[in-house]
Amino acid sequence: MSQQRKSVRVVIVNWRTPLLTERAARSLWPQLRAGDELVVVDNASASADPHDNSLDHLRRLGAQLGSAGPARFGLVQARRNGGFGYGVNLGARNLRQDALVLLNSDAYALEGFVDALTAPLGHDLVEATTARLLLEGRWRLVDDGAEPASPQAPSAVEPASPQSSSPQPPGAVGPNAPSGAESADPQSPSAVGPNFPGVEAQTEPTAGATHSTGSAQLRGLDGGIWVSDPSGVELINSTGNVVDACGNGHDRSWLAPAKQEHDSPEVFGICGGACAISARAWRQLGGMRQDLFMYYEDTDFSYRLRRAGYRVQYVRQAQARHAHAASSDSASEAFTTWNTRNRLRVAARYAPASVAARALVNTGGRMLLGPQRQARAQGLVQALAHAPQDLYARIG
Repeated sequence: MSQQRKSVRVVIVNWRTPLLTERAARSLWPQLRAGDELVVVDNASASADPHDNSLDHLRRLGAQLGSAGPARFGLVQARRNGGFGYGVNLGARNLRQDALVLLNSDAYALEGFVDALTAPLGHDLVEATTARLLLEGRWRLVDDGAEPASPQAPSAVEPASPQSSSPQPPGAVGPNAPSGAESADPQSPSAVGPNFPGVEAQTEPTAGATHSTGSAQLRGLDGGIWVSDPSGVELINSTGNVVDACGNGHDRSWLAPAKQEHDSPEVFGICGGACAISARAWRQLGGMRQDLFMYYEDTDFSYRLRRAGYRVQYVRQAQARHAHAASSDSASEAFTTWNTRNRLRVAARYAPASVAARALVNTGGRMLLGPQRQARAQGLVQALAHAPQDLYARIG
């Protein structure tokens, strides 16, 4: 390990997925050194389920890791589930290291992840980096979307092909599929990650996940449908965040075959599931926004990074694998409401006026003609209720 590598604090936010969180932590622990810290934040898992054993499990994990390495392990117990931004901010409190690294609780880092991800920080105005996030398992295309939905509008922020939205489940960090995509089995036989000591290949109880390798599906924005298949190909989850002309936050290269991905290091924003942020930028921007609760926090933070004059760089050598939608239901009414609300709120606060207007019109059209109309209507009403606050922040 390079002696010049920046010191890091890794934050993983847990919400009722202690086995997956342990896997994420163990994937990173051998990459840490003296002066580094790994902090797991439990986002009040027991508040949703009194029988949840996250805290006991994570305390045992801390005792094991704390006695087996030069880095420090910390466990933070949140008094309430305040969402993704709240959990990350708790874990990053009193940051003393050079950089903050975020890893989704249902992801795991590959060898060399920390070194590669932090190397560009502080050079040429790069104050945040985003990793190459691969989908766990292998996938086969069964429907190429020959009759896709209406084409996506061109990107209004970066000239990249529109990819998936990257919202986060409550208390988790990272990307999910575009609205309407179905969840993959996070730990199907074809998608089990490395066997870290003390971690069994078990499946967390997951809302909305399809617990059958043959029926797990992912849908691309071109209408293509991929199913889990051990003989299939490896797919990209994200190479960073982009925003299209309707204000939709997308994972760049969503569902692109990994062998065909050659994205530019230049990208609009971070994917919150696997990224690094310099301590300087983190302090200057005041951490993650907490009032969104879940979804679009990484898009919001990316807008603020750019407003401050900083760049985000995609680091292809920093790789992690993600058990897609392992702790959320991207087809649920709640997903649609929060996703609609936050897309509009972030667009109103930061996006060009034309993009914010298209976001509003697009939402109205989906509310009248698309699925989950009531959920979209609720999101729209909530966004409009916050419009004065967001517009004031826009001009402030």
